[in-house]
Amino acid sequence: LILRILQGVVGGYVPIGLAIIAPITPENKVPWAMGLYQASMVMGLVFGPLMGGLVADFLGYRAPFLVFSALTGICMLGIYFLMPNLQFKHKVDESVSEISLIKYFVGMLFLCNFGITGIGPILPLYIKHYMHMTDEFVATIVGIIIFGARVFSALASISIGKVTQRLTMPRIIFTATWAVGSLFILQYLMPSIWGLGIFRAIAGFFMGFITPIANTLISKAVPIERRGIVFGAVSSVAMMGHVLGPVISGVIARAFGYGAVFWSTATIFFVASWFVYRNLVMSRESS
Repeated sequence: LILRILQGVVGGYVPIGLAIIAPITPENKVPWAMGLYQASMVMGLVFGPLMGGLVADFLGYRAPFLVFSALTGICMLGIYFLMPNLQFKHKVDESVSEISLIKYFVGMLFLCNFGITGIGPILPLYIKHYMHMTDEFVATIVGIIIFGARVFSALASISIGKVTQRLTMPRIIFTATWAVGSLFILQYLMPSIWGLGIFRAIAGFFMGFITPIANTLISKAVPIERRGIVFGAVSSVAMMGHVLGPVISGVIARAFGYGAVFWSTATIFFVASWFVYRNLVMSRESS
């Protein structure tokens, strides 16, 4: 347990990666780069447990620790030899900074991560109790649903570069959050498992736009010298959403039933879309 805690303490590589991507990427390709970065993380979440399970089944339960330690070592060598040494010596220009916008992104990402993770723990129980599925197949079906949602999320993240050529980024993120909220209501209304899975996959597609677009807007809102600390703070708050989502959803499920979590998650995304529309879409269009 102590080692896992220490691993988490030194595992803040995601905000560092975000801070590095923006200055080394051409301005017109930043959304594409952020989307590719997000897609790579999502695909890692998809295939990581699969690889870990295969290694554990064939080599024993201690083998995954050694295999993934070796992979981490390869990543370290790649970073050491391939990543450029970036240094920023010029002073921060306060006139080009829009740090006041960060609080809106922090609140929106917290709400979105809160909603995304909140539904996960109750999904097997919801399928078992309300769709009359036996224990033998629940884990497999939930795995298929989660796999589909994450694959569609990765596909959306990769396609961000083309989408931003047609729509403004505030408009994209507003549409995505509103669509995810609506799709969670449709998931609740579905009488069959496969209908729920289809709408879950579509919701995953729209989720794939949210984080990369938000990170792109953050990179444009703050000076290069401050991107590291800003992305670190934003990632920490977003991670709190990951932590609190399952806890609060469990309380809601116990008090009002498993189905209520779908409605609470939809409400969270609607609130996030309202945040975006009021503070980004309307302000940009009025200016």
